[in-house]
Amino acid sequence: MKVLIIAHDVGSKEMGMLFRPYHIAQGLKSRGHEVEIITASYSRVRRVNPSIENDLECSQVEGIKYHWLKSLKFSGNSLQRALGMFLFSFKLWWYSSYFAKILKADAVIASSPHPFIIWGAHKIARKAGGNLFFEVRDIWPLSMGEIGGMHKKHPFYILCQMAEDYAYKNSKKVISLLPYAFEHMESRGLKKEKFVFIPNGFDDDFIKNRQSLAPELQTDLAHFKEKHCCLVGYVGAHGAANSLESIITAFSLIPKESKIGLVLVGDGSEKKMLISKAEKLGLDNILFLNPVSKYQIPSVLDFIDIAYIGLKKSTVFKFGVSPNKLIDYMAMGKPILYAIDTERDPVSESNCGYKVPSDQPDGLAKAIIDVCSKPIDELHSKGQKGKDWVEKNISYSVLLTRMEDTLAGKHLT
Repeated sequence: MKVLIIAHDVGSKEMGMLFRPYHIAQGLKSRGHEVEIITASYSRVRRVNPSIENDLECSQVEGIKYHWLKSLKFSGNSLQRALGMFLFSFKLWWYSSYFAKILKADAVIASSPHPFIIWGAHKIARKAGGNLFFEVRDIWPLSMGEIGGMHKKHPFYILCQMAEDYAYKNSKKVISLLPYAFEHMESRGLKKEKFVFIPNGFDDDFIKNRQSLAPELQTDLAHFKEKHCCLVGYVGAHGAANSLESIITAFSLIPKESKIGLVLVGDGSEKKMLISKAEKLGLDNILFLNPVSKYQIPSVLDFIDIAYIGLKKSTVFKFGVSPNKLIDYMAMGKPILYAIDTERDPVSESNCGYKVPSDQPDGLAKAIIDVCSKPIDELHSKGQKGKDWVEKNISYSVLLTRMEDTLAGKHLT
């Protein structure tokens, strides 16, 4: 089978995020399929972006052929970001006849979050005589309204809604990372037989090929750990949705004599505000660190006793979540402090951690104190349950079989 994966921001081991399309491509290739990728030359989530001068340049990235569309550079949720989405999507549509002719794909996977690529992806699939599959990582435009506060009459929202509805109507299957997303998709016209749930997966490559931290970072973490009897840690984006302001407020409510510390690793639109807030509250038990590569995450988590993940309260999360950072935490055997209001989550299914309501600093502070006082054996047992669960249920070997069957047109439930 010839498979084409289209996503704005595909990464790789060397470039960094985004990893899901990369892992799917590598996995399908290992099973004998021909796989190629179309992606933008610039992504804000990549650690390294390629140097691309013109559209349609190609390069082999770790055995997979990447077709690059030259794109705009941007930061944050700026107007440039929206323009970058439209430009990439327009170029994809403009070159669709070319891609259909040279790639002759049997299956075309258009991967969100933004759905504007769907028109170009459908044109490629139709001209190549292949099937179109729409992969939903985030539900746009619903999440922009629920989390970002965008009005339904905003032109961007309206255009995004048109693209979403078009995708549900014209795709052979809709692959969702969110277990309950069909509840929303049905309201937009999706038929039940088109829906397939395939969450983010676990790949132990980042553990097997783990990298050491820079000596300065290693020293900073070691000194910080010496000062605290328990470290809560977070590794990931510092964005508005990640509820990090809530945990900083929670730490202002934790007595300093408890010697509980917080380590926040990453970057994002909220980081400067978070640092300022911690300084104003006089919190010297919070350590802010710059982002690290995927393969350095295990070395950071070695210092962490409890891994935190949270999201702001929103009705959109009732459809489920599938964050990569949670899988990383669980794969490393870390007990989880889970502050997300959602159902059918891996923490509950595996019993690998402790759930608290989102956006409630008082309750979060009490939970942190309580969890940090748990016996070491209990914390280790919780962490091991998470590790066992991801290896059994969401390893890429399991998920790739489901993806392969979906592309082949087999009926899945």
